[in-house]
Amino acid sequence: ADSVLVPIELRFLSIQGMNSLSENIERWSRQLRIKIPLKAICPTKRNRAAKEANGYGDAIRQIFGDAVPDVRAWIPHLEVFGQAQTKKQTVFQLANLDRLTKLVNTDMDDYKFQSLRGATLAGASYLFLLRQLMSEGRI
Repeated sequence: ADSVLVPIELRFLSIQGMNSLSENIERWSRQLRIKIPLKAICPTKRNRAAKEANGYGDAIRQIFGDAVPDVRAWIPHLEVFGQAQTKKQTVFQLANLDRLTKLVNTDMDDYKFQSLRGATLAGASYLFLLRQLMSEGRI
């Protein structure tokens, strides 16, 4: 790989694991004599109401700085991820595709995100993350 994109759950042990992974990436880079940049750390299972999770989000941003994308690109905690896995489908297969298609071609602001639910919110979150990483030249 020429770069690394890491999903991270907003929990204490995940942050510790991320620190270990970051150290391993640096060690591998030295041993292989190549630079393997950490392109992005993408928080997942975000719960807007959970103060603890928001605190962990702040900690991740302090530790890893610009590697953490805009908070709107963080993947929310939704039951639909479990439903999709149970049905052996992706969240995109469960989403309201008409609504999701319209979102892809517009700016996704906070108002539009707040009006989304379930699989459509999950799909929009992934698309927003992808759009942000591409616009910043990370992928």
